Amino acid sequence: MTSGASTVGAFCGRCGEPRAAGHAFCVHCGAAAAAPPAGDQDPLLGRVIEGRFRIVACIGQGGMGAVYEAEHTALGKRVAVKVLRADLRSNAELVQRFRREAMVVSRLTDPHTVTVFDYGVVDGLAYIVMEYLRGQDLARVIADAGRLPPARAFAIAHQVCSSLTEAHEVGLVHRDLKPENLFIARAASGEDHVKVLDFGLAKLVGDVLERDDPAAFTTQHGRLMGTPYFMAPEQVRGLPVDARADLYALGALLYRMLTGEYPHRGRTPVEVMESHLSGVFRPLHEVAASAHIELPDGCEALVHRLLSADASLRPSSAREVAQALSEISRRAQIQAPRVAEWAHGTWEGKRPALEPETDDVTRAELETYERSLRWGAWRRGALTLAVLGGLAFLAWRTLTSAGPPLRAEVEPNDKVEQANALTPDVELTGYLGRRVVRDQSDRDVFRVMESPGERVHVEVTGVPGLDLVLEGFDGGGHVVFKADDGRRGEGERVETMVPAAGLFVQVREVWVLGTAPTENSTDAYRLRAARPTQPSTR
Repeated sequence: MTSGASTVGAFCGRCGEPRAAGHAFCVHCGAAAAAPPAGDQDPLLGRVIEGRFRIVACIGQGGMGAVYEAEHTALGKRVAVKVLRADLRSNAELVQRFRREAMVVSRLTDPHTVTVFDYGVVDGLAYIVMEYLRGQDLARVIADAGRLPPARAFAIAHQVCSSLTEAHEVGLVHRDLKPENLFIARAASGEDHVKVLDFGLAKLVGDVLERDDPAAFTTQHGRLMGTPYFMAPEQVRGLPVDARADLYALGALLYRMLTGEYPHRGRTPVEVMESHLSGVFRPLHEVAASAHIELPDGCEALVHRLLSADASLRPSSAREVAQALSEISRRAQIQAPRVAEWAHGTWEGKRPALEPETDDVTRAELETYERSLRWGAWRRGALTLAVLGGLAFLAWRTLTSAGPPLRAEVEPNDKVEQANALTPDVELTGYLGRRVVRDQSDRDVFRVMESPGERVHVEVTGVPGLDLVLEGFDGGGHVVFKADDGRRGEGERVETMVPAAGLFVQVREVWVLGTAPTENSTDAYRLRAARPTQPSTR
């Protein structure tokens, strides 16, 4: 940004260049000047950043900056642009932290982590471009509802585990999980779709530090980072933290969702933190009994494990927590509810969305546009992917029990030995968007839990913008079928017999080695292996 007093009219609304004083038209692109706005209005409104992102409205503000609704000028789609506060831009440490947030989140592709498209600094303005979200943050949801039914709380926590699993596996600890950083959007099915926000306090641990900046992700010893109600005891003490600090915060979130109360309370932040250190809180069953809340078996044990003051007593990973949630749900026969409609808000739930959902930009659209600027149109084709190795493991898996039925994929599942169980007649949702290798397309592998010799209809619904391939392999890696009849955006289906060595199904996009994958991490596909007597998902 230029120095001096700025107004909305200081920048051209078409090209984003500074306006020349006294001119009725932009000297750069010829656009007519708008009437001068009030001097106290936001100077960023109407500005076009880097010639691509036109700032439309401010939709939220925080301690470090503000989040704006913006329009991608070439695509005509909406994005969210997070901008560092003007008075903080001279602080090198904060600018570095802002840059760190962009770097951290850009590493993550889980569908339950907010997507970052771009980062830059122009005229001293540091910004991050993210996907534009509709819905409410969890704090607003809890405030409106008081507390959430166990089915809904478990579904939200399970999706948070999906985001944390990926982050933890690449060495990232969020360190500030709280209701305000969990955004609840709406899936097409009517169910909650969770997005984990604000990795600004995130820390890289282990051997994944940036080679060119080894101190970029370290924390000053003794410095408190996090929110008092959800801080693990080790954070309160200012000690080094690992993934188990996020699991502690997840336990506090579950307690809050289920009861409407905090596990640790106090009249001041210091009293709250001292309560965390004591490890003493009101047992979940007491709160539930006084509020006439019926909790499923195993719920209290899981929440109390997560809230252990001793980190070694907590679950070992977010994946383990997700599996425990699924097992409790299976035993209690509860499913994620379809939620009644609310008045949709936007980022942080600050104001209502006024335009149709088709105005949102997706990762696929933005990446396609950026590639076209550099390389032009590129061909698409098919690549048959061989499934190799793991024969002994597959034999063991074939003899073991199927376990509780999954209704949503658990990443990573790109390899046969990571295959998710696909229970017959149980619909499962998944996303093509989390790449194990940056320049190779995502693929999802599932094991059909049906006896050899049985016939099944395997069907996957389409994903907007993607040309899907549905492939089947037996336990030895031999091709059983390949379905690629549908066009872009359409699904695939096939009827087959389960081989003696078992049936593994792979969902992927048509992709040519050496080209950038398209992918779509915001729209789910639905996969089902139905017995012939059951109706189709279509």
